[in-house]
Amino acid sequence: MMSLMNVKRVVAVLALLGAFFGVPEARAADVTGCVRGLADAAPPAHFMRVAAWQRNVPADKLKVTYIGHSSFLLETPGGTSIVTDFNGAHQAPYVPDIVTMNGSHDSHYTEFVPPEVTHVLRGWEPEGGVARRELKFKDVEIYNLPTNFDRPFGDASNINSIFDFKAAHLCVAHLSHLGHLLSRDQRRRIRRIDVLFLNIDGNYLSHPEAFKLIEQIGPRVVIPMHYHFGGAVSAFNAGAAENNYSVREAAGSTVLFSDTTLPRSTEILYLQPQDY
Repeated sequence: MMSLMNVKRVVAVLALLGAFFGVPEARAADVTGCVRGLADAAPPAHFMRVAAWQRNVPADKLKVTYIGHSSFLLETPGGTSIVTDFNGAHQAPYVPDIVTMNGSHDSHYTEFVPPEVTHVLRGWEPEGGVARRELKFKDVEIYNLPTNFDRPFGDASNINSIFDFKAAHLCVAHLSHLGHLLSRDQRRRIRRIDVLFLNIDGNYLSHPEAFKLIEQIGPRVVIPMHYHFGGAVSAFNAGAAENNYSVREAAGSTVLFSDTTLPRSTEILYLQPQDY
C-alpha cells in the first residue's frame, strides 16, 4: 500500500503537470467545493436526489430571489431553501431550511429564528473565537470564511464571515458587511466563485476596494446589495464603466442561474429587491 508521504508526492506531481499543461484550476475546484474548508479534510459529498419540482426549480439551476437589504432566498433543484443575512425583517414567502447570518451587525441578523428552520449558521462565534461552519444538506454544501469587519488584520477578528454555497454545479459567495480586501490566505481558500453578492453602499467598503475585491475573486456575475444609500448606485456604476464591466438590470427580483449560461466575462446584475 502506498504510504501517505508517497501519496502526497504523487498529488504534488499531478498538480505541477496540471499547471504545466494549462488545466484550469476552476474546474479542479469542483472536486472539493468552492472554498477550502478550515479543516481541508471534507471528502466530496454524495447527495440524496430529490424531485426537482418541490420548489419549482429546474434541474441544474439555482434560483435566486432578492428579498431586500442583504437578504437573498436561494432555492435548489433538490428542494433546499436558504435565506442569507436573515434578520427577521426581510422575509421569504415561507420558512427556509437554512438561514445564514454573516455578522452580528444590526439589520444583518436576529436572535429570533423560527423553530422550523433546520440549520442556523452564524458567521461569528457568540462565545468568542473563530467560527467554523461546514454543512452538507441535501444538494447544498455551505462553508464560512472568517473575516474581520473593516480591516484584514489587527486585534478584531471574525466579526464577519463570507458564506459560500455550492449547489447546482455553481459556487456562490455572500460577502455581507465585509469592509476590507482579502488576505493571501483568504484568497487561497476561495477557489472559484460564479456568483458574488457584493455590498456596494461605499461606506465600510469603498468602491475602489469593491472593484479590487471583484478582481481578487473573479466571479462571473456580481449581484449588488445593500445599496439604498444616496448616490451608491450611480457611483458604483461609474466605477463599473471605468473597470470595463457591463451592467445589466433584471426586470424583477428573481433569476435562474446555470453553469452553462453564465456570461463569459464578469457582469454586474441588479435584481429588484422585494422589500427594502
